[in-house]
Amino acid sequence: MEIQISTVVLTLLFLIVFILDYKYRIIPNWLTVSTILVAWMTALILGGFSLFLTSLLGTLVGFLILFIPFALGGVGGGDVKFLAAVGSLTSLPFLLKIVLFGLIVGGLTSIFVMLKNSEIKGFKQFIYALFLRKYLPNNLVKGHAIPLGSCISLAGLILIGFQLLR
Repeated sequence: MEIQISTVVLTLLFLIVFILDYKYRIIPNWLTVSTILVAWMTALILGGFSLFLTSLLGTLVGFLILFIPFALGGVGGGDVKFLAAVGSLTSLPFLLKIVLFGLIVGGLTSIFVMLKNSEIKGFKQFIYALFLRKYLPNNLVKGHAIPLGSCISLAGLILIGFQLLR
């Protein structure tokens, strides 16, 4: 079984982001920006202009997926740059799997935290807002942020694990 260097780098990125985002609620710029630059240079050197364009497109797609939620205040800037870094290292189909699975992990984590903290009223308001497409009151949202980078990292690690088992 051959493991690609991008898989190793992606795994390390996921592990680092999981710990930093979970523990400190921050994804450092030096980590995301350097990952993107190294991915672009590696793609250009090892795969030529075609692979560089693929990496560039992945970066752009990863960035754009979370840009609107960021602009609306739903996610942090580190999450946006982190997903751009993930996109620079992987294929578009795998990036989309990571995003989908990461959002599922994040949603389940949110529900678990609400139920764990006995916030049944908040959970009911969340479900109500979800189905009627209404905004949640600010006092319900503040102080209950889920580290999305950690959720995406966990999803990515699980998906890489499944790929390696195949």
